[in-house]
Amino acid sequence: MAALPDGAKPDDLRHAPDRRATLLSVAFIVDQANISRAGGDFLEPLVSAAIVQANLAGLRHDPELQRRYGNSGDALPDSARRPISIHAVAESLRLPYETVRRRVHQLIDGDLCVMTPAGAYIPRAAIVGARHAAIQAARMQRIVQLHTALMAAGFLPPPEPATPDLAAAPVRAANTALAHYMLRTCERLVELVGDVVDGFILLGLVAANTERQLGVAPGVHPRGLLARRSPCSGSDLARRLGMAGETVRRRLPVLAAAGFARRVRGGWLVAAPPARQTEIVRAVAENQAELRRLFSRLRELAAANAAPRSVT
Repeated sequence: MAALPDGAKPDDLRHAPDRRATLLSVAFIVDQANISRAGGDFLEPLVSAAIVQANLAGLRHDPELQRRYGNSGDALPDSARRPISIHAVAESLRLPYETVRRRVHQLIDGDLCVMTPAGAYIPRAAIVGARHAAIQAARMQRIVQLHTALMAAGFLPPPEPATPDLAAAPVRAANTALAHYMLRTCERLVELVGDVVDGFILLGLVAANTERQLGVAPGVHPRGLLARRSPCSGSDLARRLGMAGETVRRRLPVLAAAGFARRVRGGWLVAAPPARQTEIVRAVAENQAELRRLFSRLRELAAANAAPRSVT
């Protein structure tokens, strides 16, 4: 993991705007995961996103493809998508091979993925339909909500006068930027707790514990926020995350044994193992940097989409 920014101290990350941005981003990540799964399995859209990101590698390195598809929001044709092996997807997400293989075959059975000798790709037809468009629109709406909240918290600067609204960004290109942010979040969670499912449960617990804090006006001192944490039961957490109750009940004690959660009257509270403080602070700092990059990119997309088109 990257080092802390030059001159940063652990206490710097406890200042009100940064702390509020972290809590807002945790709730955002959980919401986006729930939007993406659309009532289905948590891991399936994650596997799909990892495949899509690999498929788009050509877009990032080919100037002509970038010009035609990078900011336009149009979907890359199948012929330009770079397949990825199941093994590579499993490695990128640090999930068991068999777990990823099952999810890939579920996608194939639903006509949402194609397997070739070179690997898997998500076909254009799977991401231009009405169902996928509705999911993308819902994710975009949640992005705009977070953008507004981060500006209100003082974490992001307000846009320049006459800057187009973030909603002007092409939805497909904005969702690609979001997918990159979500996958980077998964990487940090795996580095921190060792497993993406445990990491997601940990984020869900943070979101549940701090839900009341986000209703407090920006600028409240962090010590005041800490007093507003609310315990969450395992069954309520499972409901919030759309996961099997048994999965959550089995994994919470694992997180507790590692020092990331503790059982209290009324449920569970997130905890921070003293020995992992440096890693936690670094992960928070990296997330904040990724948030700024995400919204910088989205503002660029909005501006490019709103600019007058030259007639050739």
